[in-house]
Amino acid sequence: YQRQDIPTPDSVQANQVSEIYYGDDSTLMGRIVPPEGNRTDVKITDIPKSMQDAVIAAEDRQFRSNEGFSVTGIGRAVLGRFTNNADAGGGSTITQQYVKNAIVGDEVSYSRKFKELAIAAKMNDRHGWSKEKILEAYLNTIYFGRGAYGVAVAAQKFFNKSITDKRRAERNPLTFEEAALLSAVIRAPSYYDPDT
Repeated sequence: YQRQDIPTPDSVQANQVSEIYYGDDSTLMGRIVPPEGNRTDVKITDIPKSMQDAVIAAEDRQFRSNEGFSVTGIGRAVLGRFTNNADAGGGSTITQQYVKNAIVGDEVSYSRKFKELAIAAKMNDRHGWSKEKILEAYLNTIYFGRGAYGVAVAAQKFFNKSITDKRRAERNPLTFEEAALLSAVIRAPSYYDPDT
């Protein structure tokens, strides 16, 4: 725990799609999609509250009050491992999932899991990481399927809606039902995709 360095929110960079325009600044010349997939970062204030609430309800109901990890969730996951119960869940909080996806990687090992726990615990409301900042970072990095990393690209891919275009969002906002569907596919994007 003492040896783990915590990055600041601004120091964790995720590759995003680059768009190249002609000199007229309106005609798209091309798009470069990084190997990690299609991603566009948005601010938490641009993400509908219904989307934030749906993800918290689906992924980590105690997100706002936990310390970056859940003793109950970890215990349930460990018990599930011993009893071979795949439905017990993974035990990871939103903070831990973000740390795994953006900082430590997804190697299957106890050392990686302990590092993830230490960083998640230290990150919680420290080093510039408020709950809003953690949720923003998570929603910008999580995979939703269809090549979409992050909620902005997922809204576009699934519903042809823009989260950041305020004029378009007012005419065609992301509905509660759409937010619920997007939050549900996070657990297993290929399996829960409505097209599948």
